[in-house]
Amino acid sequence: MLRAAHALTGLVLLLCATGCRPHTPAVHTFSTIHMDTVVEVTLVDADRAHAQALADQVFAIFARVEAEMSRYQGSSTVSALNDHAGQAAWTPISPGLETVLRESLRIAELSGGAFDPTLAEVNRLWAFDEGGHQPDPDSLAVAVSHAGWRALQVDAGRARLDSAGCGVDLGGIAKGYAVDVGADLLVSHGVTGAIVNAGGDMRLIGHRPDGGPWRIGVQHPRDPDGLLEVLRATDCAVVSSGDYERYFIVDGVRYHHIIDPQSGFPAAGCQEVTVVAERAMTADGLATAAFVLGPAAGLDLLRRAGARDGLIVDAGGTIHRLAESAVATTTGGDGATP
Repeated sequence: MLRAAHALTGLVLLLCATGCRPHTPAVHTFSTIHMDTVVEVTLVDADRAHAQALADQVFAIFARVEAEMSRYQGSSTVSALNDHAGQAAWTPISPGLETVLRESLRIAELSGGAFDPTLAEVNRLWAFDEGGHQPDPDSLAVAVSHAGWRALQVDAGRARLDSAGCGVDLGGIAKGYAVDVGADLLVSHGVTGAIVNAGGDMRLIGHRPDGGPWRIGVQHPRDPDGLLEVLRATDCAVVSSGDYERYFIVDGVRYHHIIDPQSGFPAAGCQEVTVVAERAMTADGLATAAFVLGPAAGLDLLRRAGARDGLIVDAGGTIHRLAESAVATTTGGDGATP
């Protein structure tokens, strides 16, 4: 069995786990590092060189998105936007960044602020990208007071932050956008079977080599080698977020990177959220928001947002599923590899 995924991403591609038909088309997998995670492209293609060329184009998309939308790169547009926070001047933005910012604000409003793209200073204080540590309480309180999605203004081709000390961090949605753009590129080249996977943000295109739907294992949040469930799906996005991705433990308390914008502390109601939707960008933002909201309000958000399916593991390990799932016939519920 080929298991193609970055460690602790929450999702595992299960390719031809049992009984692959003989003479099925060749499958090629290519990977690199972008946005501080493994980006993997799996392609059904008879010609490896052609598959490699397509994968390289997808990787180039990730490089461009990272260069434009990462708050860690001083030359990025997002860094320029943050540098001018509280000033009247607007920062010019590309159509791609405008798309991401507008979707961020849409999900922020829909979730009542549970998803907030303006937590750059809060996230900097927690420093999960460097291993994480407990921030100074007073500094954290100030950072929370300056954050707030309503301070982000987006106009045609430009954006600004109305609050000094506020900063945009698109870590909860830009990766999904890059996955979508990469997947759209593959579709435009006539690809009929592929997966673009960026650290647990996936877009599934077409079918497996044997003609069946793709099988995606949802990782158990407390057992790195265990699966909660196997989803069977095609032509959709699957995104998983969990408290096991980036975290540290102090005095038995797990501090993880999914922050509740209201408190500035890690959200406490969930262990994992998996969302199935049409687009990875939307699923990315919804997964974060649902995690912050907790099981009941999180599932309600996914339902209102039109998600195709949703799975939430609460803080006690109980699994909650989206009641009216549009993909019920394509999901496996026993957690076993079919």
